[in-house]
Amino acid sequence: MAYSPQTGLVYIPVINSLFEYKAVDDYLYEWGQWNLGIYMQQQSVADPILAQLLTSKITQGALLAWDPVKQEAAWEVPHKLTWNGGLLATAGGLVFQGSAEGEVLAFRADNGEKLWSFDANTGVMAPPVTYTVDGEQYVTILAGWGGAFGLIAGLEKEVSPPPSRVLTFKLGGVAPPLPANPLKQMHEPPVRLTDDQAVLEKGRTLYYAYCSACHGTEVISNGAIPDLRHLPKAFHDNFNTIVLDGVMQKAGMVGFSEVLSEDDAFALHAYILEQANVDKESRAQSGWWKTIKTWFYGVVADLLGLAMSFS
Repeated sequence: MAYSPQTGLVYIPVINSLFEYKAVDDYLYEWGQWNLGIYMQQQSVADPILAQLLTSKITQGALLAWDPVKQEAAWEVPHKLTWNGGLLATAGGLVFQGSAEGEVLAFRADNGEKLWSFDANTGVMAPPVTYTVDGEQYVTILAGWGGAFGLIAGLEKEVSPPPSRVLTFKLGGVAPPLPANPLKQMHEPPVRLTDDQAVLEKGRTLYYAYCSACHGTEVISNGAIPDLRHLPKAFHDNFNTIVLDGVMQKAGMVGFSEVLSEDDAFALHAYILEQANVDKESRAQSGWWKTIKTWFYGVVADLLGLAMSFS
């Protein structure tokens, strides 16, 4: 958030979201793990198209200008997605913010009018900073999207995220367009390991307990961390070596042998491959059918979002 002495307003990056908090029965502390004591898994969504629409439509974000004296909103600018960037208010009457949609934005501080934007090619979470060099003012921001919501939300991109960047702007500067992001690589998943619903449900529970925070809800990743549904075959061939033994620890993927057994790893792998094959089958559907489903699920998601706004 930011404050402007000129306007007397406080600028807040609003997050409207929901989560069902339910205590874990017979909770046991596990050293080195999250230990939240709540169930991370939400209701299962069978179709990845519906999962994407629900995530994007029932969570909202906004830039809110709040009058702390009157205790009321002065103005508000809605964003299409939640988890937008921090804020900078300048003495020149501007408010800068990065958005989850991938823009760097400038607004009038007094009324919220959008004055300028730049396509950052990736979501922007960090707050901008401003400084002067030899009497010339600059605004700098770190471009990159992840964090708690960005990773766990499961908002899929069809392109790979770019390397994190530092973007710097000045009045009268000419910012060249950034290079397009490459299409995401999607490898064909192996066949399902099992159709035993008890095993798949066990795998789902384990996934949400140990994996979802980084790899995303419904095994859908935004690309900042690998999407487990689209891994090369070698990862599946060495699943236990990676997940249990931690052979990829130097790349940030630690081993979980202290809390997961080989049976647990099998159930977890089975659930991941179930989701991978569901995604494969969804992508293979005809274009007209996906269009109809997207429209219908969009209406459902909009109605749920509307219901949330009145709750």
